[in-house]
Amino acid sequence: MQTETRIKGSGFHHISIKVKDFDACVRFYEEGLGFPRRHAWMMGEDPAVMLDMGDGGIVEIFGGGDEDVPDGKIGHFALRVDDCDAAYRTAMEAGASSHLEPKDVVICDGTYPIRIAFIRGTAGELVELFEEKDTRV
Repeated sequence: MQTETRIKGSGFHHISIKVKDFDACVRFYEEGLGFPRRHAWMMGEDPAVMLDMGDGGIVEIFGGGDEDVPDGKIGHFALRVDDCDAAYRTAMEAGASSHLEPKDVVICDGTYPIRIAFIRGTAGELVELFEEKDTRV
């Protein structure tokens, strides 16, 4: 069912978690839940991976977490958008605050070009606006 949105192309893209035991977490999602690896890269010293949940949604896992959180920790969630800059402006006009202005980024060892921005919703939640620059990847 398609719904009308103010932000073109909007929809769920990924949820991000930062974990202390990267290998165990990736193994759980890959082997335990059957989520295949879509992209992998390094963020400085720490590994990162995107795993496909089966419906196009992604679990993004970053290593380098330094604390255990009993109920888990969601770093942010990302919305897929057609135009990151327009979505950012729309969100700001609706009451969001800026966490990171729109910028181009290339991840996965230079093979996955994206444009992203981060906003804080009115409840303090961190939301990434995620525009894929090359959808053939």
